[in-house]
Amino acid sequence: MTQRSLMSTSTIQLPASKSISNRVLMIRALTATPAEVSNLSECEDTQVLQKALSSNDKEIDLKASGTALRFLTAYYAVTPGIHRLTGCQRLMERPMVPLIDALRQLGASIDFTTCGEPRGIVIRGSHLMGGQVVMRGDVSSQFVSAMLLIGPILPLGLQIDLVGRVVSRPYIELTLHLMRTFGADARFASTNRLLVSPGKYQARSYTVEADWSAASYWYAMMGLNKRFHFCFPDLTPDSLQGDRIVVELMRHKGDVLAHEFTDTPDIVPTMAVYCVLKGIHFEFSGLQGLRLKETDRLTALRTELTKWGYRVSATDSTLCWHGERCEGSDEPIETYGDHRMAMSFAIGAVAGKPVRIAHPEVVNKSYPHFWDNLRTIGFDVTNINNFELRLFAS
Repeated sequence: MTQRSLMSTSTIQLPASKSISNRVLMIRALTATPAEVSNLSECEDTQVLQKALSSNDKEIDLKASGTALRFLTAYYAVTPGIHRLTGCQRLMERPMVPLIDALRQLGASIDFTTCGEPRGIVIRGSHLMGGQVVMRGDVSSQFVSAMLLIGPILPLGLQIDLVGRVVSRPYIELTLHLMRTFGADARFASTNRLLVSPGKYQARSYTVEADWSAASYWYAMMGLNKRFHFCFPDLTPDSLQGDRIVVELMRHKGDVLAHEFTDTPDIVPTMAVYCVLKGIHFEFSGLQGLRLKETDRLTALRTELTKWGYRVSATDSTLCWHGERCEGSDEPIETYGDHRMAMSFAIGAVAGKPVRIAHPEVVNKSYPHFWDNLRTIGFDVTNINNFELRLFAS
């Protein structure tokens, strides 16, 4: 194993925001004369969406992309023709009913088969008029964003009344901001009511900013090892991306970090790994949506942290650790097809842990150059075979 000195000060070229890229791609597809979009994310999710929007195929494999599944279901509902959306088994198991119900309220024709063959969503697109819909806001903000994005092209516009607590509200605010950037009139009229006026998107050039979810891993590394200082070009400090709160969370002083993650569930794996390695007890709540991600992240975190000797407790909506330890093992960290599991556990290397990660290729979903970035600053990233990776701070 080649030993190299780690670079204490480095510039990290983060990937472009996946969330912004995917929303701008949808807006561009709904714009009569779309303009150029620069710095699109190179991640698998965005590539899947981009390929689907540029294809004339009637059957589209979305692999594991939940965002593409939700956004395209709404898009094809207002696009004349019949389209069938499929993907991996986990994708077909992820929630879709609230979005399909909302589209059906507008008159959409959609069939969804999760078991048996063929699996997938069949959408018979038509010129929907729009109007009022009532939908759940407590499952996934992507349902709400998918509806909002098609709102401006509906002749009657769109009113969405959300039932229940609204999860991941910053992502909805991000969608509204991007819609307004491209000329739409879209806003929260009250806490649980959204209004979109009929009209058209206006063509304009746009450059996608860097991704705050990706930045969270590097901030965690800086927090765990004060030797490191990273600079991030194109990362916007006042971004509407909710995950920028990671900077504030890592300034925590005190024995217990108690935080409600309803608005920012994607940084929970980062924060859980960071806190146990830092010795910070935590009480995380608002995590009910984590069981519905690429994997059941609450169970995955509890299982994999045990391998490092940390016993965390989980309920349907909480994750807690008060210093409990257990006997660890040298088994590799399983990623369960989840990109955030791989990158969150990778940060252990800066705390001196020899990190073994199974199926490291899962990072392609959101951050395909993650391992390359670690090599660039001096980490020893050793591929054992196609399915396992070892990571050491040299």
